[in-house]
Amino acid sequence: MGCIWDMGMRTGYLSVKSCINLWESLGRSILEFSSAVWGGGVWRDAEILQRNMCKKILRCSVMTTNEAVLGDLGFWTLRARFDLIILKYWFHLISLPDSRLLKQAYLMSRNFSSKKKRNWANRCKTLLFKYNLRHLWYEEQLVYNLDGNHNNEAKSMDQHERFFGNYVTKVIHKYEENQWRERMENISKLRTYRCIKQNLSFENYLNISNCKGRALMFSIRSGTNKLEIERGRWIHKPEMHRICKYCSMNQVENEIHFTSICPKYQDLREQLYHKIFILSGGKWNLDNLPYVQDKFSLLVKGTRDKFDFEIFRLFQSFLLKAYKRREVEVV
Repeated sequence: MGCIWDMGMRTGYLSVKSCINLWESLGRSILEFSSAVWGGGVWRDAEILQRNMCKKILRCSVMTTNEAVLGDLGFWTLRARFDLIILKYWFHLISLPDSRLLKQAYLMSRNFSSKKKRNWANRCKTLLFKYNLRHLWYEEQLVYNLDGNHNNEAKSMDQHERFFGNYVTKVIHKYEENQWRERMENISKLRTYRCIKQNLSFENYLNISNCKGRALMFSIRSGTNKLEIERGRWIHKPEMHRICKYCSMNQVENEIHFTSICPKYQDLREQLYHKIFILSGGKWNLDNLPYVQDKFSLLVKGTRDKFDFEIFRLFQSFLLKAYKRREVEVV
């Protein structure tokens, strides 16, 4: 997939959305080719390839935790993608007339599946059970009335097929999201990320055009950065000893300390808060928030309103200036 990486990703000229489109059209589409027939199970090399490409898109360290990478891009595992493709094809088959050869082949495969044979129909049965849709296996006609309203009063088979695809997509997304959350629970490095990220969805801050600012913001969110909280982990230093070297507060230099507390960047922080106050017409006054955790959360999660995008842009500009000062000036 080196050609994709060279097509504007390496230099940062392409937007994240454009990079995703390139990956989906030139990379993932090849991995998914004919997966309705052969897909199912875990393809480890393909999963590794997708995660590596995600890290290139986000321009982050290869050591960044996979869950943070998938989380901010809103990506499913490829296994879930294969499951969706198989179930969509299953609907296509069961909707065919019994006279079609494909339908007859499916019915034969289904009969063998009842005898615990490893075949394609048995794979479909396993997936329906996995996503708590087992009732569709035993009563296939229920696929035409998933919502109790005949699939939003579908008038044609194409409309039924689209409704089924959307319905199963939501079911699989919910399952993937729950699995993603469970994987994060036992990863101490994601202590901050778990507090600011609950949904497996694309993050708005990635639409900012400044590739360096995006990368720095993701590093703050994901915990893989140049702060002492992370650098100390590399050499197995106890967390309480990962003290900020750029101030005399004797505090651990974690993400909250760096962005919201450390006096070394106080002037930059004041400028940031003032700009946010002016931009939002006084709606967001970070100086009035009682806890630094609230200030940090607002900056990295966003406000989820019309000011969201511009606040992200201002915060990324702050990170660029703060990191530059941190690297140039020595205590």
